[in-house]
Amino acid sequence: MVVYYEWVMETMDGDDIVDVDHADTYADAVRRASNGARIGLVRDHDRHDDGDAERSWAYITDGRLPEWFTDAGDAPTIKVPKRFHREVTNHN
Repeated sequence: MVVYYEWVMETMDGDDIVDVDHADTYADAVRRASNGARIGLVRDHDRHDDGDAERSWAYITDGRLPEWFTDAGDAPTIKVPKRFHREVTNHN
């Protein structure tokens, strides 16, 4: 079982994602994000022998991460680790 986290910057056109970039730290994501890009934390959880990963997201809202990651259907999946909350708070 492998869990991998990365910061994502998504340039939006309405509700459509038109460009995606990734960063290792929140500070780097903020620095590199284009004007108006939304920033989030992606969690990939590979727990299947066939290589399929479960992916969930937590997007910054009003300068804060939500308490829970959500899946593609917007259902809560797992709590966002405290270290990422601290990373955001320490940067802001």
